[in-house]
Amino acid sequence: APIKSDIRSAQPGDIFSTDGPGHTWMVVEVTEDGYYAAEEYGGAEINFYSWEDALNGYDAKLYDMQGFYSDPSNKR
Repeated sequence: APIKSDIRSAQPGDIFSTDGPGHTWMVVEVTEDGYYAAEEYGGAEINFYSWEDALNGYDAKLYDMQGFYSDPSNKR
């Protein structure tokens, strides 16, 4: 999936991921102040991140998943 360069362009369904085996979280809602993400910290959680603390200290990339989700061959 393409990588978005502007974190504020995050949309529900986009995925943040660290390189290699690491942390991954999915954007579930975007607000004016930040976004909510589904992630796993010893149990499933949905957490809010402000735009100022958007990556929670991780060096992560934001993947634009719209093309993946809209491609019928990716549906199961």
